[in-house]
Amino acid sequence: MNNKDKTNEMEINFFPNDYRRHLSLLSVDELELIKQLKEKTTKEIDYITFCEGIISIAKKEIGKYPNLEMLAIEIAYDNRKFSDLKFLGERSTNPSLLYFLSMGYLEKNLIKKANDILKMSESHIEIDNNTILHEYLLTKAMISKANGDYLGSLFTIMAAKEYLKKSDLDELSFQTSLVRILAEESSVLLHLGRTTDAINSIKEGLSLSYDLKNTFFTIIFELYYGNFLIEYERDFKSGSEYHKNAAKMAQKFRNPFLIAYSLETIGVNLKKQRKLKEGLNFCEQAEVIFNEIGDERRQRIIANTIADLHLSFGNNSKALEILEKLEANDDSDLETLFNLINTHIRNDDLDKAELYLAKGRDLIKGKGWVKGEFQLIFFEGLINLQSGVFDEAEKLLLSARDMAKENNLEYLAIQANIQLLSVLVNKNLIFQSKRNFKKAKDAIEDLHQMRKIDVDSYDYDSIELLKAILLYSNKEYDQAKEIFDVLQSNFENFGEVTRRKIVADYLEKINMITSRKNQIKDFEEDSEINYSSSQILNPSMDNNRPIYLTKDKPNIFLIISDSGVPIYSYYFEDSFSMDKSLISGFITAIVLFTDELKSTKEEKNFDADKNKLQSIRHGDFEILMEKREKFVTAIIADKETYSLRRTLITLTNKLENYFRDFDFYYSDLSSKQSNYIKRKIVEMF
Repeated sequence: MNNKDKTNEMEINFFPNDYRRHLSLLSVDELELIKQLKEKTTKEIDYITFCEGIISIAKKEIGKYPNLEMLAIEIAYDNRKFSDLKFLGERSTNPSLLYFLSMGYLEKNLIKKANDILKMSESHIEIDNNTILHEYLLTKAMISKANGDYLGSLFTIMAAKEYLKKSDLDELSFQTSLVRILAEESSVLLHLGRTTDAINSIKEGLSLSYDLKNTFFTIIFELYYGNFLIEYERDFKSGSEYHKNAAKMAQKFRNPFLIAYSLETIGVNLKKQRKLKEGLNFCEQAEVIFNEIGDERRQRIIANTIADLHLSFGNNSKALEILEKLEANDDSDLETLFNLINTHIRNDDLDKAELYLAKGRDLIKGKGWVKGEFQLIFFEGLINLQSGVFDEAEKLLLSARDMAKENNLEYLAIQANIQLLSVLVNKNLIFQSKRNFKKAKDAIEDLHQMRKIDVDSYDYDSIELLKAILLYSNKEYDQAKEIFDVLQSNFENFGEVTRRKIVADYLEKINMITSRKNQIKDFEEDSEINYSSSQILNPSMDNNRPIYLTKDKPNIFLIISDSGVPIYSYYFEDSFSMDKSLISGFITAIVLFTDELKSTKEEKNFDADKNKLQSIRHGDFEILMEKREKFVTAIIADKETYSLRRTLITLTNKLENYFRDFDFYYSDLSSKQSNYIKRKIVEMF
């Protein structure tokens, strides 16, 4: 009996479109077993009943019907029924089941086990059997992706497509296999940042899924396409429609994996639309389902997403708790690593952020992951920005932006540009000049002209907030107030507590300035407002610490003139008895030595900025120094931390600006100047 005759014996509507390709492969005896499902009930058999029935028959008759077992294991994988998948894969005599078994172990996050299973299948591969070979290569590509080797995964997927073209599969089987390959290809291309190729694969996969009436992959590709529209095209309305449609289909299909995946996708994109509570609710629902079906890979992904949402709420401690638990289970997951870096930057724990950054460099080396390489440069720029090393931060963020532009990742270029603007605004706050003001103003105009920044978006409000702060620093209070008034309403609506507080502080200060015009000069000198870029650009509820307030305390702070005379000293503890004149002499000797070293190395392309001595260990203490044209500042502490270094840099920058017209050689500090220094020390340390 030929395939057509066998198929005619079946009621075609009884077989879901997703698995209809198996009809031509099933034997007469296997078809008879399946027909018994229909005979046992008078009701119409839905998708779930069909799937459960097929798996039950295959398990009961294990080892007898290899083609039926192949259908059953594909169903088990698509529905993430891992115990059934394991039972079928380990007991069947059909070697093709090993590929689904390997993929199942990937979903359980057991990458080594998945690779071992794939190696077991190699003995069954015949070099001229293209059908089996394309399945083998697709599984191998998925393992490479799980290991973070996206470039290797892409090359293997390309090979799988070529072998599929050479196969002798019937048209339906060929197209169904191609859809599965396109789904993996789309995911890998998006990770690599190859957006043009990715959208082509997504569109091809979506069109083919529609033609095949394949519900599983129609849902997958509608979620992918919606993500693309939102993340890359900033088309939230159209993207959300695709997501809603996919979610409705998943509910009707009653596939728990697809239901959870659609909930997760909607939750992530609600966050991008600043609907944080709704986003967290959707993601937590998805997490419950992923936990119930035992999909550990998706559990890790959704846990990272939930941690990111808690971070957006400002619940940094909860985010850190989730991420540290994830890292304890797998310390090589890059998504967790990047989230840990971001969280430690938000928590102002730059030492830990730098440790994770170094680990990220090792893990990502040679993997060809553009987005990952961008993140490393971007986070290094943020660490320098938080540390007050603005010139280095500017270079790094420019580099990150250019990398994003070269790879057509405009949404990442926008993020780099916004942080770059933060650098320029901070520079102008500390070193007020027409040049710095103009650079920051030009950067704002450039950002507003980028077509993918929606006026209702989080990014737009970030730019406007930085613009208002820039205008405030330039004493353009009326224009600044207009922007602050609008932002205050926006931040209230979106529950952004810290940014709302920042705006309220500025509005209060503007009101006080305008009502006390005769005291503007003295008032402003005593009333600087300082917030970190993390606080300005990120909503937070539990991190209201001013920008440069360090958690670490030094023992003594010194200002030393370029001639070596101690100008000012501040002891943080009365018990610290080191003589300021002796310390000043020691520090001056160090500075003179490094200056001499610089002059002798100039002909050898000596980089003064990279090689200047900034700290030295002396006994039980660390001496941190910052040299400027007229003076040197120094602190003595038990150890150097990012927090101390950043605070010293920022305080030194403020003092340099404050004393720019003051000659330390001919003048002594007035009581007003001494009080100013003391006030800044107390504020920052």
